[in-house]
Amino acid sequence: MECVDLIHAHRKHIDRYQRLLKTRLSDVERFYVESRLSEEMAPPTLYARPRTARPTTRRLVRISPTVSWYGKILVIGALLVTFGWELVRLVITLLTLD
Repeated sequence: MECVDLIHAHRKHIDRYQRLLKTRLSDVERFYVESRLSEEMAPPTLYARPRTARPTTRRLVRISPTVSWYGKILVIGALLVTFGWELVRLVITLLTLD
């Protein structure tokens, strides 16, 4: 059905360009319309060849986000620093208790 619609649109374009050429146009407009008409009048290779179904490609879907090794080191380092400061705070608190 899509091919029929394309052919119908193609025919309408040709008719419209032919009607426009019968009107009063400037040289630039006439050149443009004539070039478009010649493109539409060219052999319709787009419509003549059968469409082949493209093979479906499966996309790989990641279940979890991927993190580079550098990102992992940064995350682990940040957690260790945070944990280290909390540990130092705990030791200071315990030492200052009388």
